[in-house]
Amino acid sequence: MFPSTSRRRPALRVESLEDRTTPATFMVTTTADAGPGSLRQAILDANADPDQDDIAFNIPGTGVQTIAVASALPAIAQPVVIDGFTQPGAAPNMFSDADNAVRLIELDGTNAGSTPGLVLAGGLATVRGLIISHFAGDGIDIASSNNVVEGNSIGGGPDGITDRGNSGSGVAVVQGAASTPTLVYQNDFEGAVGPEWSSTATDVTPVGGRHFLGQFGSDTVTLTIPAAQIPAGTTALTVSFDLFVIRTWDGNDTGAGSGPDRWSLTLGNGVNLLDTTFSNNVPSSAAAGQAYPGVFGTDRFDPETGAAEVNSLGYTFGSDLMDSVYRPHFLFSYTGGDVVLHFTGALTTPDADESWGLDNVQVGAIAGAYSVAHDFSITNNPAGPWSYAWSPADGSAFNPYPSGVVISDGGFAGGLYWSDPSHISLGAPSVLYNPTANAIGQGRNLVAAGQVGFHPGSA
Repeated sequence: MFPSTSRRRPALRVESLEDRTTPATFMVTTTADAGPGSLRQAILDANADPDQDDIAFNIPGTGVQTIAVASALPAIAQPVVIDGFTQPGAAPNMFSDADNAVRLIELDGTNAGSTPGLVLAGGLATVRGLIISHFAGDGIDIASSNNVVEGNSIGGGPDGITDRGNSGSGVAVVQGAASTPTLVYQNDFEGAVGPEWSSTATDVTPVGGRHFLGQFGSDTVTLTIPAAQIPAGTTALTVSFDLFVIRTWDGNDTGAGSGPDRWSLTLGNGVNLLDTTFSNNVPSSAAAGQAYPGVFGTDRFDPETGAAEVNSLGYTFGSDLMDSVYRPHFLFSYTGGDVVLHFTGALTTPDADESWGLDNVQVGAIAGAYSVAHDFSITNNPAGPWSYAWSPADGSAFNPYPSGVVISDGGFAGGLYWSDPSHISLGAPSVLYNPTANAIGQGRNLVAAGQVGFHPGSA
């Protein structure tokens, strides 16, 4: 007789699981601007739900379905995935070196007024598979952290090539309300120049009668703002101005009697905010281009790239109008003491040939904490990511704009879509651009790996 054995069944145990929420899906079923089944209503519904939601598309019909936006769409305030590739017949790109994406949902801002296409205000939003065109503002404004923008045609048609440009940037990381600066100094030079300036020379433009500080040549002009004028608690300062570039600036040209015609802005502690060159498209030096909005010694752009005005001031060389106006703006950290700004020209010919001036100078203060935009990356799947960190190692390059932003092309190696090849922007302190300027039309910019960078400049 065998000894008896006892076999125990393992006890069943019920474990409590953490609460899990299935994302709600709000379906867009009409191209109408508003009402049930509209994109506008879907955004409103998603904003009313604090949990992660999906906005999908199932609009009847074949081909591209165009939503004619009649007014600003609600800012996206909660986590949500807006996926244009859910529209029947649409499909994301599957290639690493070409683009076979089928985009069938278009947001047309022709009649929307002065507004961006979409505003990502709440963070943790994903926007993919859309065509965003004809808006008077930016295609997408990002005013929050941890967002993904991928596989869209922004400023292009369904093919990503046809020009349907937005008037502003394609994708812009914009300043949040918490970082709005308080104005601490301004001068339009219509009246007397105060002792805060090292030079009080002023002039009036031949056209428009605009009073400005200048003209200067190879000179340094310094603005000093006493610490007593800076509000308590200030952690960062902004500076913006109109820079008048007058007559025969030769940009990067190094030929005899030419450039480089260099201009810089430096803080009193030696930190450099801008070191660049400008060109007014002088025929003999136009091919050399200019460094702005990039850095002298590194970059080359066409003459007058980034200029807000061209030949508007009335200055001539010979019989040719020759001037340009730039409006750069910067932000830098502040730890106390007087604010000292050195504006410097390093030109190669006399002032009668080339000179510069300043107008509408403004300095603002930001108090308290503000976000630093680290790890802005462009993900180029599956070919691998390009990642760039705007690093404040020298204390000068702080950016009060949201962090954790990812812009992805959804698989097209080097393909990013926006309305202008220089207009994916990160707000004031930096510009993302393609140094090789190989845009096809206005709607599509092809960027080879390693050919994208951040440099100080205006947005």
